Amino acid sequence: MASRKHMVLEKLSLIFLGALLFSGLRSASEGMAFVQSTTANGTGLAWSTPQATLNLQLECPPAPLTNWGPCWDDAAVDAAAHWTSSAAQFQFFPQSPPVTATPCSHTDGLNTAAFSLTLCNMAFGASVVAVTVQVFNSSTGALLNTDVLFNAARQWSTYPGPLQLGVIDFHRVAIHEFGHVLGLGHPDQAGQSVPAIMNSTVSDIDALQPDDLAGVNAIYPALGPPTGALENPEQESFVSGISTISGWVCNASRVDVQIDGVSTQAAYGTSRADTVSVCGDEDNGFGILFNWNLLVDGPHTLVAFADGVEFARAVFTVTSLGQEFVTGASGVCQVPDFAGHNVTLQWQESLQNFSIVGVQ
Repeated sequence: MASRKHMVLEKLSLIFLGALLFSGLRSASEGMAFVQSTTANGTGLAWSTPQATLNLQLECPPAPLTNWGPCWDDAAVDAAAHWTSSAAQFQFFPQSPPVTATPCSHTDGLNTAAFSLTLCNMAFGASVVAVTVQVFNSSTGALLNTDVLFNAARQWSTYPGPLQLGVIDFHRVAIHEFGHVLGLGHPDQAGQSVPAIMNSTVSDIDALQPDDLAGVNAIYPALGPPTGALENPEQESFVSGISTISGWVCNASRVDVQIDGVSTQAAYGTSRADTVSVCGDEDNGFGILFNWNLLVDGPHTLVAFADGVEFARAVFTVTSLGQEFVTGASGVCQVPDFAGHNVTLQWQESLQNFSIVGVQ
């Protein structure tokens, strides 16, 4: 069977200590088979917040992928989503847009995934299909940087089910490697015998197993939802044109909003004096200027995350004029007897919507 291994670089006070080493592995919890990668002193590896951004530079094969495609990056996004959708709080976020980077440049702060003919200028080895290289603080175990290298000399495809002779399924290997990115190791190399996609050899297993899920949820256990609110859009509201997705949340390092499964990082930390009584400070506002015309007309779901943990969601309905951005249009209309007034509306191209310009 083809094997998968992962390597680590120990890092202390942002200084590399020595050469590439194979990581040690330990049981993460008594009575469970999953393992967490550790430092030399036995401290478990994990991200300081339950999330990691993936800088995907895998590009596309000559012919579109039949499964999870059309490109390798698409298959990688789906593989990462398996962890995100199943974890109690850990979240993967694709870097958008991707940043040009060289894998094994371990000080760039980017978690780059790419095909490569070498393992950081060394040979992969005859049986190795992919490697995850980790950089971490050797005292605390805090992960600082990871790179995932897929052996470009192998024959790759994407398919579900049993392994096919001579062809490696990229999707299941990516799921495995992203498990290393979040801090998991190989159960079988720690003396355990359990069905798991985190075992060190590629097998017929093509999806997360209960042991894999127990591992990620032990490293990043469920917490109570962060204190916050999504104010726009409201639940069961109607949106159109260009407006702001906004709200507030206490004590977050980052806020992300996910519309129909697609995530975008929000600007966070704007002044909200009205939250002082709840949060104890006022720098809690978040917002994203968004063009609703980018979505198809009809219902959509928005979920808000603080440091990878959901704290609010809303189902809303989009109504558009059928174009991403309408230009050259103009118009004025009146809404008679609205709350006892005649209201005049005028088309505002910059907002892609009508604004109140007069009340009588």
